[in-house]
Amino acid sequence: MCVAKSASNPNTAAACSARVDVIKLAKSLKGSHYLWGTAGAVPDIGGGNPGTNKEYGVNLVKSGDPNRQICTSLATDRKTNGADPGRKINDPANPAVLTAYSTSSGFYYVCAGRYDSSIPENTFSGGRIVNPNNPAELKELTDYLSTVTGATGPLYLNKFTPRMIIGLGGGGDVDENGLIVWAEPCNGVRHFDCIGFVNYCYQQVVPNSPYPWSFTIRGWCRLGDGDKPPTANAPTTDVSGQTLLAGDILAKSDFSHIALYAGDGDGSAGNPGTIVHAWHATAGVVQSAYNPGAWAYWNRLPDSYMKEPPAPGEVFAP
Repeated sequence: MCVAKSASNPNTAAACSARVDVIKLAKSLKGSHYLWGTAGAVPDIGGGNPGTNKEYGVNLVKSGDPNRQICTSLATDRKTNGADPGRKINDPANPAVLTAYSTSSGFYYVCAGRYDSSIPENTFSGGRIVNPNNPAELKELTDYLSTVTGATGPLYLNKFTPRMIIGLGGGGDVDENGLIVWAEPCNGVRHFDCIGFVNYCYQQVVPNSPYPWSFTIRGWCRLGDGDKPPTANAPTTDVSGQTLLAGDILAKSDFSHIALYAGDGDGSAGNPGTIVHAWHATAGVVQSAYNPGAWAYWNRLPDSYMKEPPAPGEVFAP
């Protein structure tokens, strides 16, 4: 556990304070939506990870959008079944009311809006899948969509809007691809994927680094990323087997997911604590129990990098 006021060394104390602030920020973002290829941007506004291509790149679906895609059945990969630019947002076959999308890496992704209220960490309740083969559910959908004019419409039951989910749902999942769901509207909400969330939290709290906070999961583990330059590796150290601190970076063995340790335990089996992460399209950013056996990489930024914004004229020196 990292408690800033208990650290006696000034450099360690400053670093500890920054680690705690990373987690404070991460916790404040709980309830944000999960959307592949995003790092904190609000649809049609921006405000994502500054200085990267993720600062913007999230928009609300609009009728006639040239980027529009459709998925006519549950897919086995992230690809869709083709362009659908003429589709209106209130079409029952491909609705998208107050729904965010991104076009990261040349693919088209549509936000699931935290629809799954069966997930314990999900504080948004009541969302559900629409069965288009159920006449009552289809009528419920079409009746609502008939009230939608222009770019938006009223919230259904003051909470929901419908959308067809397209793309990856987190950790490589595609289980939701092609489903139509009643979900939380995306306007005014920050959107993240798991790596975008980690990069955003560090960029906001520790921006004065010689590195841009835009690492991949492999990069945070110092394992490079293809043919990218050496700066693709984060300046982290391996802390596997050690007592975990707030802000430590955890990664899965297949690099499908990354999370931040919350610092409310020590990472041991007896006092595991929790993690904060952009978990899945169905739940968004959540705080959940830390399971040591689920992770293969444990990394930490050294104290010398954990400096909060510099004073005027201060030069960062790791």
